[in-house]
Amino acid sequence: MLRAGVTEPKTHAQVLAAPDASEWVESIQGELESLVQIKGAHLMMPEEDVPRGVKLLEMSLVLRVKLDKHRAVQKRRSRICVKGNKLVYGVDYLDTFAPCTQLSFARIVIVLALNLGRGVYHMDVETAFLNSTLDEDLYVRLPRGLDYGVQSYSRRCMD
Repeated sequence: MLRAGVTEPKTHAQVLAAPDASEWVESIQGELESLVQIKGAHLMMPEEDVPRGVKLLEMSLVLRVKLDKHRAVQKRRSRICVKGNKLVYGVDYLDTFAPCTQLSFARIVIVLALNLGRGVYHMDVETAFLNSTLDEDLYVRLPRGLDYGVQSYSRRCMD
């Protein structure tokens, strides 16, 4: 549950109308820059340049507020995600496995660390999925309104 007065916009239009719009725009811009820097994504390809027969996938904008222990806004998180529900297993992709530690194994590690007087640490890789490589190229359409937030957009308009 969010703190009173704090909202999570659902669309780019709602972001721009929000009282904390500048913080949301900064978060979204950071996500777009991560896509370009890490994956070398090519933004703003005209749809007519997409190869014939290639599936153009939609993307969604997911916006979340992270609160601290006092329920104050700590961070605004933006994720731009491919809507994979249009992909067909065996045609568009094959593997979906992601290795995860079983809870029982994690408990064993914690008990061993406590018995040996050691600490247990964890880490979070913010752009973990962006650091993986795909075997195929994906052609995607940015969520509505985000093309205006891309820094190269003004240059693209002049081409």
